[in-house]
Amino acid sequence: MRSEESSVPAPRGTGSPRKAETLARIKIESGGRFSLIGRVRSGDGLSMTSLDHEPFTIGRNNSNSLHLPDSTASSFHAELTGLESCLRVTDLNSTNGTFVNGQRIAGTHPLQDGDLLQFGSTVFRVSSQTVTPPTCTEAFDAADDAVALVQFSEVLRKQAINPHLQPIVDINTRATVGFEVLARSRYMGLRTATALFQAAARMNAEIVLSQQARLAGMNVARMVPHGATLFLNTHPRELDDPDLVNSLKELRANFPRRTMCIEIHESAVSSPLKLKELKYALADLGMQLAFDDFGAGQSRLRELIAVRPDYVKFDMSLLDNVEDPKHARAIETLVQMTLDLEIVPLAEGVEKQEQHDACRGVGFQLAQGFLYGHPMPVSLLQKTPETE
Repeated sequence: MRSEESSVPAPRGTGSPRKAETLARIKIESGGRFSLIGRVRSGDGLSMTSLDHEPFTIGRNNSNSLHLPDSTASSFHAELTGLESCLRVTDLNSTNGTFVNGQRIAGTHPLQDGDLLQFGSTVFRVSSQTVTPPTCTEAFDAADDAVALVQFSEVLRKQAINPHLQPIVDINTRATVGFEVLARSRYMGLRTATALFQAAARMNAEIVLSQQARLAGMNVARMVPHGATLFLNTHPRELDDPDLVNSLKELRANFPRRTMCIEIHESAVSSPLKLKELKYALADLGMQLAFDDFGAGQSRLRELIAVRPDYVKFDMSLLDNVEDPKHARAIETLVQMTLDLEIVPLAEGVEKQEQHDACRGVGFQLAQGFLYGHPMPVSLLQKTPETE
């Protein structure tokens, strides 16, 4: 669905009322050339700690230059040196490690302005700037981004995707016939697929995240009725990645009995030849193909006719006024075209009974949306005798 797609985050503004309120809570300790920006205690406001002497030690013991009341930090976790020229961090054989930009270091590592520095579970951003009120706002954004990015590294490292499923129903009977698998996590700031893929884009990790999301979704398949089709998303970058088919082969090998449909977003539909090759590969694996968010962008009819996927998911924006008779007639033409091509048309984003009735009237066979169920953790699905 369109709301679940990834996008590169837009630049944040610096003058909103929320930011102004936040600045009042920022504690600034000035004096040194370098500073650490972050939250020393979970739930506290943002603080900026100046590195004004060396060695500048960090850890759980009260005698450190910076005391971290964090059970994941060691008593003497790390130290910072080179405060007047080339800043360096040295891990002091800590239990849970010191991380620079999400990578665990051994020994001493150089630091630059803007680096993400993590001690246990506490995250800071290194700053070499003299802080003024406008920069404080930027520092607030940077520190929050630092937390999100380091947490994203943890999501990948621990494979901590928490799949949610949204029902897909037969529009005539409203019986559940499948589920779309949507990426979620329990990490603050990374709850939704959008947030996860925004962080992934900044770390060039969209493909890895997409692969992990599919695997996590299939790992919960034992709680899904055997007859239900699992709709698994891909990221647009994966169509140019030769490893896509290999990752799907591994998925099939691990889950030989499950019915799976691979969704390709309309923005990635550009090469009929490449898509035909993918469809043949999916057929060999006993998987189906769906075009997602049809109508959100260029409505690639040529590719639709050439490739003939198993499903076409009509974007919610295309169905906004489906109750209007004139709009319904236009949608009906597209729906009938997909039916003539022996493709199953699916209406996305159905939220009201009136939309359901109109979509049913123009010939949709399947539907998905809040009217039939919100995305939910797999644990909330009712187990039946058909489940494993």
